[in-house]
Amino acid sequence: MDRSIYLTKLNELKELMNAAGSSPFFAYAKVVTLVNMNMRWEKYAFNSDTSSKHPYEQARQIADEAINQFEILSDISFIEADAKSLKVTKPQEKEYKHQELFNEIWNRYDEKSFQQYID
Repeated sequence: MDRSIYLTKLNELKELMNAAGSSPFFAYAKVVTLVNMNMRWEKYAFNSDTSSKHPYEQARQIADEAINQFEILSDISFIEADAKSLKVTKPQEKEYKHQELFNEIWNRYDEKSFQQYID
């Protein structure tokens, strides 16, 4: 038995997830599916009483069930608004906002009153 028995399923899952997009709902679905898959593997790997299956066969089954789980979650993605997408905030924009906030707060306090404020 070789690794291709489970690697094929893992690649299928990867392609399915890559094709899904990057909306907040799909980000959630990806995380839930991968965490579930990982925890199920750990349960198998650290508990020798769980199954008499070969590890490659168990990994294939877990990956196949993860594909099913992700497909089920994908079926309900209609609950998310069409315009939703994960926006990557530009670091310069965020840095500018932090500096602006710091300047606003800093001008309100002298050193002694600021120390009292944060204590």
